[in-house]
Amino acid sequence: MGCGCVDSACIVPSTKVNSVIALRSPIYLRGPLAQPVVALDGAAVATRGLGALVLGLVNPLLALLPLFEAGPGADSPCAQLVREARAPAPRR
Repeated sequence: MGCGCVDSACIVPSTKVNSVIALRSPIYLRGPLAQPVVALDGAAVATRGLGALVLGLVNPLLALLPLFEAGPGADSPCAQLVREARAPAPRR
């Protein structure tokens, strides 16, 4: 039998579209499944925020550079998988 706990899991979000303000960071899951502990990577968020602050002192428009997120543009098969899951099961 399983213990019902997660030692640790990490979700790394990625964007499909361009975003001017993105403070994305890895999301960490730890602890038992009944009461998981969810935490963000504060260092990643702080690094982007600090970069925006420093560049903003040089030129206010440069403050947006660390926050800009260029999406890879790759489509995931999510829509197709959802359609397949909702389709009626084939008859035997």
